[in-house]
Amino acid sequence: MTQKVRMMCFIPAGGLTSGQMNALESTISGLYQRHFGSNYRLMTVWVSVPQNQFYLAGQQSMHCTAQVPVMDGLPDHLRHAFMRESCEAWMKITGCSRNQIIFSSPDLSYAKENMKQLAGRVRRPQRVITAARLLLRLLNSKLRHGHLSVSVNISN
Repeated sequence: MTQKVRMMCFIPAGGLTSGQMNALESTISGLYQRHFGSNYRLMTVWVSVPQNQFYLAGQQSMHCTAQVPVMDGLPDHLRHAFMRESCEAWMKITGCSRNQIIFSSPDLSYAKENMKQLAGRVRRPQRVITAARLLLRLLNSKLRHGHLSVSVNISN
């Protein structure tokens, strides 16, 4: 049975082309299956952050952050090998330096709990409307650009 794993990528608005995002999805999905088995399928969500809201060390940044959860309790040497190859692929595809990508592979249960807590930050009466709005935007981006993408600002 195939298990879906959500890969969350936070990128500065306009920081990557659609072609780069598609190449990253394909490449990192392949690496994930090679490292952890073909029974996993990555579902990538690209979160676009307006450039005036993306800062590192107190200055505007063009850095990208990716979170790809792995099985709970995975030994660090296996986790690190996957993260290292993923970062190398990211640098090759985007042309960024190793200091321009932040890559995280937490335990899957931690990532799921984190997403649940984030959803809990939306007031209960607004959750259904907000979730529906996000799903429509994600579907629209998939149909128009070939990948799931949404602005970090729900109102955008």
